[in-house]
Amino acid sequence: MSDDSFSAGKERPSTPIPQKVSTGPVSALMQQYTLKKGIVKKFENWRYRENKRTPDFVEQKARKKKKTEVSLIMAGKGNQLKKENQQLRNEIEDLKKQLDKLTEEIGHRREEINHDAGIEHGGDTVGKERSVEFVSAQCDDFEAFKKYASKELKRLSSRLNVISDTCDRISQSIDGFEMYSYQFNIKVIGLPLLAAKETTEQTANLCLQLFHQMGVKDVSINDIDIAHRVPSRNPSNRPDAIVCKFVRRMVKEKIMASRKTIRNITAQQLGFSSEIDVSHLNIYDHLTPRLQTLLYEAKKFKEANSFKFCWAKNGSVFLRKSENSPIRKFANMEDLNAFTQG
Repeated sequence: MSDDSFSAGKERPSTPIPQKVSTGPVSALMQQYTLKKGIVKKFENWRYRENKRTPDFVEQKARKKKKTEVSLIMAGKGNQLKKENQQLRNEIEDLKKQLDKLTEEIGHRREEINHDAGIEHGGDTVGKERSVEFVSAQCDDFEAFKKYASKELKRLSSRLNVISDTCDRISQSIDGFEMYSYQFNIKVIGLPLLAAKETTEQTANLCLQLFHQMGVKDVSINDIDIAHRVPSRNPSNRPDAIVCKFVRRMVKEKIMASRKTIRNITAQQLGFSSEIDVSHLNIYDHLTPRLQTLLYEAKKFKEANSFKFCWAKNGSVFLRKSENSPIRKFANMEDLNAFTQG
């Protein structure tokens, strides 16, 4: 075909430019890396699509959504409680100022009465009449001030009652938040350290090993939200306690139901040498600060009055004198005080 045929309006076909293909060792490795990366990405996408079809994936997604919603609600209520707490602080400061002012006025009034009572009056009839009139006027002033002071005290007492009720409500709300958070937790004591600087992952796996040796085989690492060591308040040679938080409360209840088997577990079963001491190994409910105080006072009463059993469960403390005696339940210090003083 001649060049004239293309000049008559037809386009000349483009000649493909040959691509330069590198055959060096570096380029070959880069190609292999890119290929592997693409395969891994496709595999991850396929696994994600497959997991979306399983009930576990749907359940985990629902749990995560519920946990997020609860966290947002608790954060909102926490901010509200902080605001109310600041308002209470301001109210208390205002009440203190008013009480100081009232106390100062009462002191001035007493000084005036004592000063006037020490004035000597003449012995004539006119002086005595004036003295009687003066004392009568002082009595009238004192009665008027007494009514004013009584009215102010009643007003301040009423405001204090309102503040007291608000404090009780805030305390109950805070305790409710703590109870909700702590109900997923257990406290493990006497479990040896895996390393000097034990990570949360190591702690969680150690707890998992303990649970399996207790006979709870169906618990997995996915059931543990977090597990970490808690520094002891008092210096001790024993390992720090572990707070283990579960994703579901059902798992915690399984662990607590099997905790009596913990006394038969040896150090070798947990992966330690036989020289490691596990005699103090035990599991307890992780109690809120309020429940810890209530349990401490109940144990003091137990020792002083020869009660045999004292324990805490589901936000309450229980006392029992013997196997055949009735169980006493205490939700707060008021219940315990009423029982101990009754």
